[in-house]
Amino acid sequence: MTPFAIALFCAAYIFGLLLTGLSGKVAGLPIGAIASIILGILAAIVMPRFWRMGRSRYWLAAGVVSCVAVFYFQFRIPQPSASDVSHLLNDDFLQVQVQGAIDSTPRLTRSQKIQFWLKANQAKIGDTSEAVTGKLYVTVPLLQATGLYPGQTVNVGGFLYDPKPATNPGGFNFQAYLRQEGGFAGLSGRSIEITSQSPPPICGRCGSEFCDRKFPPWAFLPECWSAQW
Repeated sequence: MTPFAIALFCAAYIFGLLLTGLSGKVAGLPIGAIASIILGILAAIVMPRFWRMGRSRYWLAAGVVSCVAVFYFQFRIPQPSASDVSHLLNDDFLQVQVQGAIDSTPRLTRSQKIQFWLKANQAKIGDTSEAVTGKLYVTVPLLQATGLYPGQTVNVGGFLYDPKPATNPGGFNFQAYLRQEGGFAGLSGRSIEITSQSPPPICGRCGSEFCDRKFPPWAFLPECWSAQW
């Protein structure tokens, strides 16, 4: 294999990963995979006429490599279970109340909302409740998120939504990001109610984030001492 072929196949693999940003499927196949094969065939026909090094079989193989990259990326992305809360979605936005345990340290977003991961166990739509599983990417208003920490059981009311993929190749793919974290839907919370509490974590768990922001690592931390004793 020539150095040109090696470089071409590496570039084709990277290009295939970028094509995963294209949403949608045709006949059950990702658009990125179909585009890879079509571009590989076109390049095999056109490129040898202008570039002697670019033999047809190299460009065809590059299209296959790009297609494999698309399928490999899809294979690595987790898929929701049969009882996942994301299966409740039948519209872009669904008004729902979800109960579950906070599974991450709440953080402030750029839009001045509080975001955390919720491990859902029950969902209520209207008067109908059902048991669910899975994780939700939850955002709630800043003023309603006071005192939240991992381990609390909360009831969040709001709108369940389907995360959107990237609109252009190479753009931020919110849908892929959530899937890599094990979530398949988001919840735009309007209200939140704490239904049960576990003891707040000591500094070694989520308090460490507070300490790291307030003090350098080598500082004396009385907050840590008081939390542990």
